[in-house]
Amino acid sequence: LTKHIAVWYLLFIPTLVVFLWVHSMSGRFIYAVLRAVFFCVVAVMITMKISFNNAVLRFFGRNIFGIYIFQKMFFVLFETLGIADISPALYFGLCAGCTIGITVVFNKISAYLNPMSKKFILYKS
Repeated sequence: LTKHIAVWYLLFIPTLVVFLWVHSMSGRFIYAVLRAVFFCVVAVMITMKISFNNAVLRFFGRNIFGIYIFQKMFFVLFETLGIADISPALYFGLCAGCTIGITVVFNKISAYLNPMSKKFILYKS
């Protein structure tokens, strides 16, 4: 599909039109579901043609599992401490910083304990 530009356009343009049409509708749950589905299809089709290759996205791609499993821990911790009520920006910054920090440490320890995992790393640090 990515090699045949004409086929891509033949699929992309109607998909985009349907997304815009469904996006203009409101009031029923089915329209919200269709809007979400067609948004995902349009996003995937765009990423088939445009590469978002940068260091930040590669970092998050390498560390997404750790971020996923550790984020809730810091959400609950800082909310229990009352930081969310004091300053939402501080709460967000602390949660993001601590989650990313513990994820990097987790990945370093995981790589040390499992040397075979280095064979499966797509991007070098």
